[in-house]
Amino acid sequence: MPLGLLLTGLACGMLVTATGLALWGRFHQVPGLGQAVQAIRWVAGPALLVGALWARLSDRSLSPMTSRLVLMAALATLPPARYWIKSPRPRVQASVMLLLPPLILTGTALLLSQESSDASGLPPVPPAEIAVTICGGLGVRTLGEALDKLVARVPRAEAAAGSASHTNQGSFVTTYALLTLVVGGVAMVSLWQRGTVGEGTDGENGLVGTWLAWSAAWVCPRQPPWLREALTVVAALSLVWTVLQAI
Repeated sequence: MPLGLLLTGLACGMLVTATGLALWGRFHQVPGLGQAVQAIRWVAGPALLVGALWARLSDRSLSPMTSRLVLMAALATLPPARYWIKSPRPRVQASVMLLLPPLILTGTALLLSQESSDASGLPPVPPAEIAVTICGGLGVRTLGEALDKLVARVPRAEAAAGSASHTNQGSFVTTYALLTLVVGGVAMVSLWQRGTVGEGTDGENGLVGTWLAWSAAWVCPRQPPWLREALTVVAALSLVWTVLQAI
């Protein structure tokens, strides 16, 4: 079996195991379960990343679509930077929503890989497509974080503080900044080539619409506390759909 496909399958199994443990932890207080789930996530994320890159650059075991799905899942699975700087006690309940989106992407990639045609001789991926795929992966991560905050049903005061933390730090800001750069670069290229920024392709228009949805989540009021997270979910889903349409 090709190494890229093998790593992807193993990582998918890890994500299934981690999600099952996280679901178990919602109903049973087991010491150390959160650390176990986080450790599995640390292994599954790099496995997905290496599998996607290896499949794309070496053994061609995954088609361009499936390899980009796996890359997006890897970016969503890799622990945030703060976990490499300090070691907080992970919350098992949060892991469920954080793991479900990359698990769905990985499972979809494995299913599609069964119908993939020969991917030999593929042309290099344009930098713009790489940037859009990275945006999609970060959007999947943000989607999981927003869903977790909606499902957690924390008290109002804690929700306001948590919402402020989420929407001003971490993957939300990173995704919004990168998406802004991509949309700005696409607009400049369109202006240079066509003399206008209002008549782009469907993919370009989709990116602009996604950026507007992300901007709405950025500037929306913090009260009620669930509104910003709900808009973030809409913006993240729009971004993921735009990326999948562009693949």
